[in-house]
Amino acid sequence: MSKAKTMALVSGGLLAGTALMGCSSSATPTPVSAPSSLAAGTPVTSPAVSPTATSTSTGGGEDGDGGGGTAMCTVDDLSGGTKSDEGGGAAGHTGKFLIVTNMSDSACGLKGFPTVAFSADAEGKQVGSTFKHMDSDTPEKIVIQPKKDAYVTVLLADTGAEGDDCQPTQVQGYSLRLPGSDDKLIVQGMQKACAAQGKGVGQVGPFIQGTPE
Repeated sequence: MSKAKTMALVSGGLLAGTALMGCSSSATPTPVSAPSSLAAGTPVTSPAVSPTATSTSTGGGEDGDGGGGTAMCTVDDLSGGTKSDEGGGAAGHTGKFLIVTNMSDSACGLKGFPTVAFSADAEGKQVGSTFKHMDSDTPEKIVIQPKKDAYVTVLLADTGAEGDDCQPTQVQGYSLRLPGSDDKLIVQGMQKACAAQGKGVGQVGPFIQGTPE
């Protein structure tokens, strides 16, 4: 090969390499499009975190929550007594009040009818039948403040009108069980009662707040 041809080939190779380098350096990079969810002008926010709710109860009324927040009375909280119901009674019956006093230092609640029976002694040995409940509207819970009273009305049958089957017996008083409890509160009060089951059965009403007049 002649020297002139060799130089021409070298010159051609150099020109071709220069052209390729020029094309490579002038190439424009392809832009990367942002996702459609991140369009211009749309702020990016982090997911919201919901706070954990904390429940706080608040009482209402003198008993805190209308009586619902006050502990129920126990027989250890109470003392008992009786009082004649001068204007009460019915044909063949005598009216009487059984009164309970809250002797504790805290308010306590009562609701409904106590279970009442005649008591032969201080231990609450029952004589005769358990008292029946009087007809009444649905009782509401009452609250007894310290050293205050509540009471129930009882109707006592006239033993003399019950005949010989009554088996009249002198009793020491009454045993009173609070609603929902098996513990007895003994209320002293001498009384004649029928010892025979189903004879001369007394009647009792629901607890009422206050002191009977």
